[in-house]
Amino acid sequence: MLYGTMDITDLFDLPFPLPAALTFLRDVAPTISDGRHDLPDGMYVEIKHYSPASVEERPFESHIRYADVQVVLEGEEQIHVRPCNDSLPVKEDCLAERDIIFCHDPEPSSDLRVFPMTPGYFLLLLPNDAHKAECLTTVTSGRKAILKIPLAAVEK
Repeated sequence: MLYGTMDITDLFDLPFPLPAALTFLRDVAPTISDGRHDLPDGMYVEIKHYSPASVEERPFESHIRYADVQVVLEGEEQIHVRPCNDSLPVKEDCLAERDIIFCHDPEPSSDLRVFPMTPGYFLLLLPNDAHKAECLTTVTSGRKAILKIPLAAVEK
């Protein structure tokens, strides 16, 4: 996982398209309509309005074929992240259809990290990062972008 501000400039030597993705998310995503938008190199972005829910209502999820870059465009939320391992029992496996595994919420863990998400910040999530996104803060609605980067692009 990688958490930072959208104006970060020292990422330009990374071996995958994160700098271009961040530029897109900062400059273009706020101006486009909700829905899925296909991008070059197998990437796509989902722009959506949402209502945050309590952390207890959100399942952990992880992905295998795509890395997520999550950005709040309006509002705020928290994203809870912990390592994806055997202590997260699978609740529903939708990898074949949607590249997502939902996991049961286990006992509290010292490995849990909570990231405050407001406009101007991003969170890159890789397959080993189980996460609960759109967790409630004091804001009851928001708009966000979730950019999907195929891991084949990460390996280039």
